[in-house]
Amino acid sequence: MIDFWKNIKLKAEEIGLDSAYFVQFEQNDGPLCQIKNTGLKRCKYFMDIREEAGCFIKIDHSNKEWNNKVFDLVQSCEEEMNKNIGAALSFNKEECSIGLFKNPKDADSIYKFGVQEEEELSLHLIRCFYILTEEVDHVIANSIEEVYK
Repeated sequence: MIDFWKNIKLKAEEIGLDSAYFVQFEQNDGPLCQIKNTGLKRCKYFMDIREEAGCFIKIDHSNKEWNNKVFDLVQSCEEEMNKNIGAALSFNKEECSIGLFKNPKDADSIYKFGVQEEEELSLHLIRCFYILTEEVDHVIANSIEEVYK
């Protein structure tokens, strides 16, 4: 499993993503890996291959009530974000997480570890991460700001 995560880090660096995002990928031996230094405060990014492979952002403030408020504000933008992305986001109220597990160009495909080739799966995970940073984390940042007013 460590080789799989190392390979993702190499591919991400090849396309110009900052290696600081992937500091945990050298030693990770599990099906879930946290992406570091994303700049989105009070949130954590993860790449996930436990079931359907993808990437998610977990709202992670010490105050559960604020987590829920931020989550609800983000979810209120669901329709617009899905339209911009071209694939439906996954909202998990219990965990206050927002994820992307579909390829916007092929939303019918399900990406699973051990089903697709590791190369294809790596590119899918990087794509999901990139889309979340481009289309979703500014919505979360604005929602956090709104809750703190």
